[in-house]
Amino acid sequence: MFISSSVSQDSPNYKHGIGGTRAVCDDAEHRRENTGKVTSEKLKPGAAHVEATIMELRSTGGLPLPSFHATGQQDINLTKA
Repeated sequence: MFISSSVSQDSPNYKHGIGGTRAVCDDAEHRRENTGKVTSEKLKPGAAHVEATIMELRSTGGLPLPSFHATGQQDINLTKA
């Protein structure tokens, strides 16, 4: 399982990846978190939109293909670190 996230500002068609985090599945419910820094000069403090996805790679016919388990979106406020 992997958790990935991206943030967008101004244009929803241009997203900045925040990276990914490995999540181990043990059939129990967990709060999952993905953190990171975006180094793009195009992002500025203020309103933004974040999207997170949980997926796994399943081997089908020899090729690993993505299987999406959950996605979520939320409006956020970016601050300068």
